[in-house]
Amino acid sequence: MWLINQQAQNSPVYHLPLVYRLKGTLNIPILEQAINNVIQRHEALRTFFPLHNGLPIQRILNDFSLNCIVEKLSLSLEEKVINERIKTEINQPFDLTEKPPIRYVLFQLNDNETIFLMVIHHLIADGWSLSLILQELSKIYNGLLNNTTLKLSPVSLQYKDFSTQHQQWLEKQETSDPLVDYWTQELNDAPLTTSLPIDYSRPPFPNFEGSTEEFSLNQELTQQLRHLSQESDSTLNLVLLSAFLIFVYRHNQQQDLVIGIPIANRNHTDVESVVGSFSNIIPFRILISDNYSFFDFIYLTKKIFIQNQNFHEFPVENMLQKLGKKRDFSYHPWFQIVFNFLNFSPINLELKGIKNFDFMLEKSSSLFDLMLLSWETSTEIKGIFEYNTSLYRKETITEFINQFKQLINTLVSNPRKTIKETPAFFFKNNGLSQNKKRFVNHLKNTVFNNFNLLAKRTNDYPLSFSIEPSEDIVESCLINIFENTLKIHPITLNDNFFELGGHSLLAMRLLARIEQKLKVHISLSTFFQNPTIAQIVSIIQKEQKSRSESSLVPINTKGKKKPLFFINSISQAKKLGNYLDKEQSFYIVNIFAITEFLNPQVDCLTLKNLANKLIEDIQTVQPTGPYHLVTFCADSFLTFEVAQQLKAKGQKIAFLGFIDSIWDSQNSETFLFWHNFWEFGFNYLVEKAKNRLFSIKQGWIIRLKQWQGQVFFSKNRALPRALEDARLLKAFEMARNQYSPQLYHGKVILFLSQEYRLLNPSKLENLVTEGLEIQEIPGYHHTLFKEPYISTLAEKLQMMLGGNQ
Repeated sequence: MWLINQQAQNSPVYHLPLVYRLKGTLNIPILEQAINNVIQRHEALRTFFPLHNGLPIQRILNDFSLNCIVEKLSLSLEEKVINERIKTEINQPFDLTEKPPIRYVLFQLNDNETIFLMVIHHLIADGWSLSLILQELSKIYNGLLNNTTLKLSPVSLQYKDFSTQHQQWLEKQETSDPLVDYWTQELNDAPLTTSLPIDYSRPPFPNFEGSTEEFSLNQELTQQLRHLSQESDSTLNLVLLSAFLIFVYRHNQQQDLVIGIPIANRNHTDVESVVGSFSNIIPFRILISDNYSFFDFIYLTKKIFIQNQNFHEFPVENMLQKLGKKRDFSYHPWFQIVFNFLNFSPINLELKGIKNFDFMLEKSSSLFDLMLLSWETSTEIKGIFEYNTSLYRKETITEFINQFKQLINTLVSNPRKTIKETPAFFFKNNGLSQNKKRFVNHLKNTVFNNFNLLAKRTNDYPLSFSIEPSEDIVESCLINIFENTLKIHPITLNDNFFELGGHSLLAMRLLARIEQKLKVHISLSTFFQNPTIAQIVSIIQKEQKSRSESSLVPINTKGKKKPLFFINSISQAKKLGNYLDKEQSFYIVNIFAITEFLNPQVDCLTLKNLANKLIEDIQTVQPTGPYHLVTFCADSFLTFEVAQQLKAKGQKIAFLGFIDSIWDSQNSETFLFWHNFWEFGFNYLVEKAKNRLFSIKQGWIIRLKQWQGQVFFSKNRALPRALEDARLLKAFEMARNQYSPQLYHGKVILFLSQEYRLLNPSKLENLVTEGLEIQEIPGYHHTLFKEPYISTLAEKLQMMLGGNQ
């Protein structure tokens, strides 16, 4: 789990949130005391993981407590805005090496209504643990409120004790041999991938970005499923699992399926009251025949399920080495789809005098391609499809849900019908065409409408260089580190670390030694994709080169006023710079000036990573705030993320300006066109036609460059600079489409062209807590940076900046 967390970097994929809306008078000091009592009872909640020689070690604090943070939110805020603030807190990353990964906050809506949020990292707790924490917190809070002495049963076994005993048990030969033998036989010739058809091409490395869609099975259908589970001498869990496996098969026609099944891993009564990360996911392999009836298939599913429970420990890294499988880091090993049925009723936060209501929030991360999570209520079955948004569109998941419900109806109506008689599903892949539409639309509106400018280097500003070790020295040092880590001699430049017997933990140790010796940090995710010495040497050389790269293009460095940073849109920004006050320091922040830095991550580019690099460059000329940021059109998403990250670092944003940035999808384009035609006359039609032709031309130029890039890749040839830019532009577009903006605690100034003044900016307005102020600029979207409109734009921009500098 630590390793995947490192791969996921700042993703909240392992964050476990508890969110409740509380109505009533909450005693905050007693709640704080109760939470700290629970933390003191369980060592796992006082555990963090500092690094030693590149590997995490477990440290437990004797004393650790949390102070209650109360943040006031107005009850008048829209529910969507409140949800975004909660999501932002849930997604805030933990530093696992510094302190225990647990926190909580109270969002006070008024004296009688509060939202309680606690976030715990999966490394120190699991779903079972969350129920234990809620149960104990409720009892302790109510006891303290009543001034009664509450005697909870002492925690006889702490998680570290279980972990030590468990590891010793696993290391015994009589334990490990049967496990390895069973799973070797089970998975020796198993397919490494089982997936449903996807909308988008699978990235070379997962980004763990995701979402969820809810569903429910009505009371009548739930009752039929319960009856079928009794009739087949099975359980509701196994009946739903069987139906889901058939659903996967009817989509991909893959008879040999492997999916993941989570298990609680609490097989002894002495661990039932222990907080810790016990749960595990094991592979479930089954062969499907068209001739099975649903009844037959439930029986087969039950048989394999029980058999697997006897071997519920699954040493995944050992199995990859034992079976000689080459690891592909673009997907999860062994299974990419997970089925999870909750067999226990969730325990609520039961505080005296308080009514609580569950908060169902959409997740923004996913560890797997797809996970079906379901549970039983007194009347119906509820569930969610959690999915990876880099693979699936929301519309596809909605269709999956409808198909799954349709299949269940068919199966329960006649469980003796054969599988081949159930409906086959045909996947409507609209993802690529949707991407093309978004791409073309972006080209019409975006930033880079003079492609030739993108090919130019921005080397008209000083670069700093340092003395770096030669290639021969680097190679010799790396060979020595590889050989000492793997205990193998000799190792050549092109030997694959993982094919030589290396695994993830050894990789972390190796990377720590490389950083210690060569002063170069290589992330675990980068190493997974570049596991040879030759590739590491290439990365180090690029790192040395990219250190001299900066995204900053200085336009006016002599002004006395705080710098204004214009993010991307270099051609528009240069024009605007000529109209600004001479005392206004002005820089363009251009992603096309850092192609060497971005190339290694271009296939998995995210706005978060990109914004982090831009901030590093910005802080070379302005180390601390207040900061002034402005941008044009679709680049506002990247600028928004830059502002968010600066805020998270404790910096002040004095000015955040967007020029003609409308985030909402608009359904009134036809009305808008005719309204503008009526107001501006025939000139509007001419200008729109000219801009349309220009956009089409630029679109074809960029598509041609991207096609040429594919030809170069197929021949393993290095890309010319212009083709690198085209590749980066496409990656940037995809990163923008996958970006999920969070609530911004500040104000945005929106400079809006007359052409766009009727458009509704409600999405952006709902994301800013201090309001959206609109300044209207004469002209059309594509003429804002031409005379006479650019003069008005510069004047209004300078006026808005005046009060903040």
